[in-house]
Amino acid sequence: EVIDLLQALLEKNQSRLRQVGVIEVEIPVSIVEPPTEEEASTGQLVQRDAMQMRVIFSNPSGHKVQTNAYLEVLCSSLDLKVISGYQYKSFPHDGKSTGPLDGQDVLVPYPPINQLELKRLMAKGKETTYVYDFLTLFETAVIGCWEMYHANCAHSSDRSKSFIGKLVS
Repeated sequence: EVIDLLQALLEKNQSRLRQVGVIEVEIPVSIVEPPTEEEASTGQLVQRDAMQMRVIFSNPSGHKVQTNAYLEVLCSSLDLKVISGYQYKSFPHDGKSTGPLDGQDVLVPYPPINQLELKRLMAKGKETTYVYDFLTLFETAVIGCWEMYHANCAHSSDRSKSFIGKLVS
């Protein structure tokens, strides 16, 4: 629910973010479990620990937004990579099991820009698409065409609707 709410917020502001050149948005979220019915009826206030979550939306190509969600969990092993005692654990929300930060320490600094991102930014500066982003652009266009075709074929048989639905998803 939280991720869907944040995705809707991002979609609402996506054109503005693209105008100012934002490639990645990271939103920290604290989730507290609501009181049970018994606690609410008796008026007991129970201190609950907040669960820390990070939702990261990245759109490096400008055509397709990737969403990764992570829970900040206490590291159970004495791993030397973990400085803070907490590490990111991927929170599967759209069929993906892991993200790029899965298993990393919470206090690890952000990596510097790599060559691919530098070339992508240079292409954006010249108002064109970087060559590696054409596959994503093509994928987005094909999915859009199938969705339009599916919407226009409302009068067709149920069998073709289910076939098109499988192709779109």
